[in-house]
Amino acid sequence: MNTLSYQAPATFWEEALPLGNGRIGAMVYGGVARERIELNEDTLWSGRPGHETGYQIPEQIEAVRQLIRDGRYAKATQQTNEMVGPHDSQSYQMAGNLYLDFGEGSEADDYERTLELGDAVATACFVQNGVAHTRESLISTPHQIMATRLKGDAPGSLACTLTMDSQLHHSCRVDGSALILSGQCPRENRSRGADDIVWEQDGVGGMRYLVKVQLLNQGGSVSAAGDSLVVSDADELVLLVAIETGFVSFDQDPSDDLAAMEQACDRTLAAAVAVGWEGLKAAHVADHRALYDRVTLDLGEADARPTDEILKGCTTPEEHPALVNLVFNYGRYLLISCSRPGTQPANLQGIWNDKLVAPWRCNYTTNINLEMNYWPAETCNLAECAEPMLRFVREVSLSGKRPARELYNARGWCLHHNSDLWRYSYTGGAHAQHAFWPVGGAWVCQHLWEHFAFSGDREFLAEALPLMKDAAAFLLDFMTENGQGQLATCPSTSPENSFLEPGSEERASVCEGSAMDMTMIREIG
Repeated sequence: MNTLSYQAPATFWEEALPLGNGRIGAMVYGGVARERIELNEDTLWSGRPGHETGYQIPEQIEAVRQLIRDGRYAKATQQTNEMVGPHDSQSYQMAGNLYLDFGEGSEADDYERTLELGDAVATACFVQNGVAHTRESLISTPHQIMATRLKGDAPGSLACTLTMDSQLHHSCRVDGSALILSGQCPRENRSRGADDIVWEQDGVGGMRYLVKVQLLNQGGSVSAAGDSLVVSDADELVLLVAIETGFVSFDQDPSDDLAAMEQACDRTLAAAVAVGWEGLKAAHVADHRALYDRVTLDLGEADARPTDEILKGCTTPEEHPALVNLVFNYGRYLLISCSRPGTQPANLQGIWNDKLVAPWRCNYTTNINLEMNYWPAETCNLAECAEPMLRFVREVSLSGKRPARELYNARGWCLHHNSDLWRYSYTGGAHAQHAFWPVGGAWVCQHLWEHFAFSGDREFLAEALPLMKDAAAFLLDFMTENGQGQLATCPSTSPENSFLEPGSEERASVCEGSAMDMTMIREIG
């Protein structure tokens, strides 16, 4: 059970097939008359480095603590909402869409669309007007490029128009046989609505980036038509896609040098052209399988039906071990595809996003989701894929010193429930049940210990221990005596949960020493 297969093209984004090399991501639709490839790059986020102001936590926290100890949880929740105020992380953004319009109808025979999980190659095959077409796509880690090959079994059977667009501010142009999109992210995109997006502030916008598509044709011709490329009568086409952004570091302003980004794309493209499709594919498959083949799970049952048919027929996992096997392999595939050494960690959607305003900003939600992404890393012998997460902890331990000091007058560092490319560590949202939870540092530190527990790497442990000690130092300073000779967090929340206040039955979400908090503190202790 190592293949996703379908008998029709994707009709919406969630049906498309995901490819990735940790940095570059793509969703491939497999369309017949029109192919759409949605592109992502893991450093393409709104915003710039900065810190938050406007909190009332230092002035009001003692009053909230007293309300909690008096049993007035609803009032304490209301006051916690007020002292936190509206703050949140930035948003992960999509780079753009690459379209191939073929000028033919969508009717085709013998259609099949697959994603081979072991090879990390997406393929669409079909017959149209008597010509058998094969389209293969991959995203290479060794060559840092996306590559797509289109081939028909009749000479001169390929004709299409290539265009690009994006929901971000952008422009497109053609340079010879290359199609280029340059764009810019919003300066601020922290909301859940497009009306609140700020594209520029004090003359400064967000991250700039460039996508360059190099078209290689065998036979036929390639010509420019405005900001499009037109292919006529080709035998075979190879599309190479390089993406560069202005990202420098989580604590430095990004570069606006589009010329340098294009030069970097040109170097990547030139290296890929020199290798050719077969060389790119061979290196890519070998690199991917070096990770994917480390673990084999065989639950003793296979199912050759298309994947959507398997899903439709599933009632309970116990009755469908083949689907369980496929989901296990797909999970490993996704982690390999969206988290590699040197890349950003997997966000809420891994590395794939097609929206300007994504659900929950497609951020790093640290009260469970970020951690869940990496549960398979050590247990499935994919320790290399955990490197972005481990680096994230090191970086957020630096950014988290400011809110620890400014909001809580505490040592060490803290992390609330949302973060982003810029290692945002302040509160997220205006409601206490999710916003007020400065215990995230304790949870992400568990991944440091897990890495040591699996690897036995004492050199790594020597680097990780100071981070864990500083996270513990914050918690020691944040906790207060509960009147029974014990230390407890206060205010405390069980993330995203609420309860009814005894007696009044009013909805509340803050208390003293939630089980969630105390469990995390016990673990890091």
